[in-house]
Amino acid sequence: MNEVYEYMDGYDHSNSYSDDMIFEVSKEDKSISVIRKQTLISGERNSQYIAFQMPRYYDGIDLSEKNIEVIYVTETGISDINKVINVRRNEEYLLFGWVVPGGALQDPGTLSFCIEFAGDEYVMKTMPVEVEVFDGMNGSDIMVEPTGQVWYMQIQNLCSETLEKAQNHETNAAASERNAQTYMQNAQNAYSQANLAKESIQGSTKQITDNKTSIEDLKKENEQLKARLDAALADYTGSAEGEIADARVDRKGKTYSTLGAAIRGQFDEIGLYIDEDGDICQKED
Repeated sequence: MNEVYEYMDGYDHSNSYSDDMIFEVSKEDKSISVIRKQTLISGERNSQYIAFQMPRYYDGIDLSEKNIEVIYVTETGISDINKVINVRRNEEYLLFGWVVPGGALQDPGTLSFCIEFAGDEYVMKTMPVEVEVFDGMNGSDIMVEPTGQVWYMQIQNLCSETLEKAQNHETNAAASERNAQTYMQNAQNAYSQANLAKESIQGSTKQITDNKTSIEDLKKENEQLKARLDAALADYTGSAEGEIADARVDRKGKTYSTLGAAIRGQFDEIGLYIDEDGDICQKED
């Protein structure tokens, strides 16, 4: 077994606390061995150091990577959480100690405590152990725990961290709500644009249909115009084929002074006329 231990960052180890008596934490049932030869007296403060040794790994989890603290409760109901000190590890074991604070020793009676290992979504605890606190001559009535002690600062820090996390969650929730509103607005805009595009397509389709109808109407008119022209030409060829003089006589026997007058007369009968540019046009009804 490697007996060389390394200190872990994040814990106080620049102190003079030490004790040859080390209490074991069982790997089987997580119990702490009975605390013996550790005399605790009410009214003491940071004068008692209790050392512990335990397996580094529990169910494959490296406990040296977790936050190690002691939770205590006095017989009168006073409780607190203290960070351990002098945390060291080797390949198999953890060593650390707890300095018993004045808050745990205000009154005589039974002091209960356990060790907690906490991480992200992880908490492991030892079984609670009890130790007797003897009555000191000064008693608890004349002892007031100063607010500047480390244990009080730890509680303040814990409260500050909890408040900061709550504020961060609140900020993130507000941002998520704003994002959701933006997404909803974008969706509504996209829906409106889709409806406009649909209406535009429907309008274009109707226009195409109308244009197609107009084209069909023009084709019919052109066919009718062509039929009338063919009928007019048939009149000329029928009365005098190839002769200009005879072409001035229509099929009814009417003689025109000129060929142009004959053509205009025949066009007039079938509803046509020749404009100034020489184009054949249909008279309007």
